[in-house]
Amino acid sequence: MRRWWLIFFAVSAVQAAPLTLPLETLSVTNQRLVRAVLTHCTLHQQPAARKFAGRLEDFTFLLDNAGACAVLADQCELVSYRPVITPEGRLIATNQEGAVGWLELIDCRPNRRVYYVEGAQSGSFTARGQAVVVINFSQIGPTEIEYSGELFVRLDNAFAAVLMRLFMAFVRRAVDQSFGEVMALPAGLAQLALDQPAFVRSIIQAVPVADYARLRPWEQRLAESAQ
Repeated sequence: MRRWWLIFFAVSAVQAAPLTLPLETLSVTNQRLVRAVLTHCTLHQQPAARKFAGRLEDFTFLLDNAGACAVLADQCELVSYRPVITPEGRLIATNQEGAVGWLELIDCRPNRRVYYVEGAQSGSFTARGQAVVVINFSQIGPTEIEYSGELFVRLDNAFAAVLMRLFMAFVRRAVDQSFGEVMALPAGLAQLALDQPAFVRSIIQAVPVADYARLRPWEQRLAESAQ
């Protein structure tokens, strides 16, 4: 009986998140996906802004090509998951801890990107959910970029949702840490491209042929900037 009261609390506590996304610019399908997350949001969080050294064109390329970014990070052994890119450009990833998920870029505008994410985690119980991730960024110096995020998370499992709310302080710290780890990939690669462009080009040239096609435009840009 106590568990059902907890589940009731979780469902009752779910509220619509502030609507800050430009839904009118999205496709009908993406509008439906985003609204489902926003109107049944389990967690709405805005991680603190972060800064790093890099060029905006490099960072933007990596954000716009999350699959290529993941492949390159995998080549550098920076990730613990196995990235797979579908013909539609959707990034699918699985890891050894039983997590599986996919990510898709759904909105592009100057200094802003919006992604839709779905995932599931197996363990003592299975938690499945969706998220909308907004990334804002800008070049604040000749070689310095600042970015911030806004995350909207919806859990389908009511029991998992109540656990999230009961341990909200811990969850928020974990979300901040996870967001930082994910964003460290494009930020770190962009910084590496600034400091060691020849090394980054050599890594790009070593990826499988199918993945090289996605990274070739960036390699050419790095080669031109070195001239």
